[in-house]
Amino acid sequence: MNKYILLSICFCYIFLHKTNAQILDTLLNKKSIKLVGAKFLVGTKNGDVEYNRLLENVTIEHDGSTLTCDSAHLYLASNYVEAFGNAHVLASNGADIHADKILYNGNTNKVTLTNNVSIVDKENSLQADRCDYNLKTKYATFDNGGTLQSDNTTVSSNTGTFNGFTKDAHFTGDVIVTNPKYEVYSQEIKYNTARKIVHFVKETTIISDGTTITGKKGTYNTLTESGTFNTRTLIQNTENDIEANSIVYNKQTGQTNANGNVVINDFKNETLINAASVNNNSKTGISNASGNVHISDSKNQQEIYANKVSNNTKTGDMHASGKVHISDLKEQREIFADKVFNNDKTGIVNANGNVQIYDNKNQRDIFANAVDNNKITGDANAKGNVVIDDFKEHRLMKANEIKYNQKHQYINAKDNVLVNDNENLIKFEIKDTLQKKSIATWSTQGKLTFKDKLLSMIGRGTKNDFGDHFEETLSKINTILTREINS
Repeated sequence: MNKYILLSICFCYIFLHKTNAQILDTLLNKKSIKLVGAKFLVGTKNGDVEYNRLLENVTIEHDGSTLTCDSAHLYLASNYVEAFGNAHVLASNGADIHADKILYNGNTNKVTLTNNVSIVDKENSLQADRCDYNLKTKYATFDNGGTLQSDNTTVSSNTGTFNGFTKDAHFTGDVIVTNPKYEVYSQEIKYNTARKIVHFVKETTIISDGTTITGKKGTYNTLTESGTFNTRTLIQNTENDIEANSIVYNKQTGQTNANGNVVINDFKNETLINAASVNNNSKTGISNASGNVHISDSKNQQEIYANKVSNNTKTGDMHASGKVHISDLKEQREIFADKVFNNDKTGIVNANGNVQIYDNKNQRDIFANAVDNNKITGDANAKGNVVIDDFKEHRLMKANEIKYNQKHQYINAKDNVLVNDNENLIKFEIKDTLQKKSIATWSTQGKLTFKDKLLSMIGRGTKNDFGDHFEETLSKINTILTREINS
């Protein structure tokens, strides 16, 4: 037995010292692979290729990196090592590398890792079945499934690359990104582990705290929960759905800027918005829509069409401009104007510029330069070339200004008034008396139509006929004023 051991030692000694000058130069070179130690060393050949077989407690150094393993094949001439069993490289770049098998090329500074691969580089950890890694560039590539762990974020995919210097990763095939705050599902993404930014170029779904984003191309910052999406994208949450050709989104600030065939389904306010462009803030409740705007307001039973619409869901204010058309199904009326201000909470509606109101509920059409209306009280004030065609009362009124109440009767008309195409001047005067009562007097001056003259002749005369109408109107005004004072 002692004789056999002595022969083995002599063989190893002779093999090491019979190397030619080229091999010795390689061993002395700074970038050459150097054998530090092994319990057993056996020289052998594979065809014409000579190599050393190293067994137990193998330690090899190369350019500041240290390789340890259970056994290895050392090719001194080609500066190459095959390491087997508990193979471990402590790289000069700081990476801690483990695998069942490591092929180490000293000329290229590249290692090929097989089975139970693990590369740990500070806060980043890569696991795979097979991986190629460059010790100089910190560039890793896997093609048979891999997982990258960075802080509390995990990314898995079929294939991928990771740059340890730039922290940029590229994943393809069944990509899944998991984090306590979000999840990402895609077929291809680029991810930076330092900046926590996801770039995606294929169908991708991002889920974050009740919000789901689906798109094909864009960038998402997982730290700020903001992103830019450059193709048709859908953002869904419990309050609304937003879909557009491109979207800039920030969940933390609540701001969304959508462009191109925008569709917003607001579940909270029961509103559907279609427009070319919409800027919306879910926290402030303010939105601005432009370009062929169409708003379907189910809650208030309104259809709104305009070139531009600004809306505040918290205050109830709505400003519309540019060929405004409001179809109010609840009030049974159509409003056309250049500009419209509407507040659903106060009931105030202000229309300006070529105003046309078709009031089916009260059976009248109103045309004016401007109309101010309160839907709650029924009060309205029309100004500028006012025309009111009252189908119910068979009356056509024209004036520069008319104040009226939609729920009751007309209240006041200023300047020369045309009633059924006849000009009239109507005045009311109210005086207080010593008995703490008020006396209302009225006077009118104008022309009568043939119909009015005929009714006056067969009736009680012009004064009594018109007097009855005015007395009836004053009685209604008194009822309104009394109710308003006591309310």
